[in-house]
Amino acid sequence: MKRLAAVACAGISALAVMILAAPAGAAVTPKLAITPTTSGGGNLIVSGGTTNSAEDAFQKIQIFVPTGFGLNAPVGGAVVGTASGHALVKDVDATQEQNFSGKITAVGISDPAYAFEQSSCDSTTHSAAWAMQISSNDASPVTIPIFVDKTTGSETAFGSYKLVMCLRSPDLPSGDPNRSMTGTKIDNFLLTLSGFTVPTKTGDYRWRSLWTPYAPGTGNVNTAGTVEAQSVVRVPPGLLSLGAKKVQQRINGKVRSIVKLSGRVLVGGEPAGGVKLGFSHGPTKSKLTSFGSVKTGPTGTFVITSRLTRATYFQGGLTIPRQELGPGGCQASFGVSCINSSISGFRVLSRVLYVK
Repeated sequence: MKRLAAVACAGISALAVMILAAPAGAAVTPKLAITPTTSGGGNLIVSGGTTNSAEDAFQKIQIFVPTGFGLNAPVGGAVVGTASGHALVKDVDATQEQNFSGKITAVGISDPAYAFEQSSCDSTTHSAAWAMQISSNDASPVTIPIFVDKTTGSETAFGSYKLVMCLRSPDLPSGDPNRSMTGTKIDNFLLTLSGFTVPTKTGDYRWRSLWTPYAPGTGNVNTAGTVEAQSVVRVPPGLLSLGAKKVQQRINGKVRSIVKLSGRVLVGGEPAGGVKLGFSHGPTKSKLTSFGSVKTGPTGTFVITSRLTRATYFQGGLTIPRQELGPGGCQASFGVSCINSSISGFRVLSRVLYVK
């Protein structure tokens, strides 16, 4: 499959959004969080949606992949990733959310199973197509298409590609062939997607998304209710340096070996004081277990010791939580309200050291 690589950013320009006759005002308040991971071959965690199950159902979710990120889209039949989240399944219980989970698989870009979505939601020529196949308790499996499209026109200022999730209305009559399976209404989701490459150039990479709802109680699209949400990925998010020194100790006349681990933490290029680090060790790189933690000093430095009885591998790590910025951190891009933004959380690992 052709590599989907981002092109150079040409600047920010507004996208005119056609406002059709529909109920006015934002009917949904989604959030977006993008978290790259350093393990799993370049996985990307995409989290989005709302925690309020009373909000209107989503019809279309567009997530723009910013310049600098790349994607090796797999061929049809390959597993792209996994999905989980919460949904109302109206044919089971219209008042209680269900947990769902499943896998995401590459399918043909013109798969007839998604003819309705391709005509009513995303009619452009796709670069790739994925099927999100999910199931929840007491409900039949549901399949939702996610299309990978090249951006066009002024959208190219926000990246070369976008992910488009198309969802059917849960409010159509139960016999309508275009109704969502079992009346399923996705409220929020967490996708773990493989094949992405993360930029190495230092900077903030802004992921943008558009969320279009249905008009409540109908199968009609509420284009006027479209809102934007953003997530900033910071590269590099942080740096954890780690060094080791073997030291001999004499205790009660007996000599034993210890390892003194030391280093420094930088976040956004600045020393990070008061940050909690966790450490692990083990006989092999694949069998590391936790043995202690320590907080960095005012200049981001730390020292921790561990007894050494045999040749051992050591590694340190830290987790920086997601920062919610709200609407004040948004840079509205599409001529609609930008209602939520965040700086992604991240996990930073040191190099693995071998001491014998």
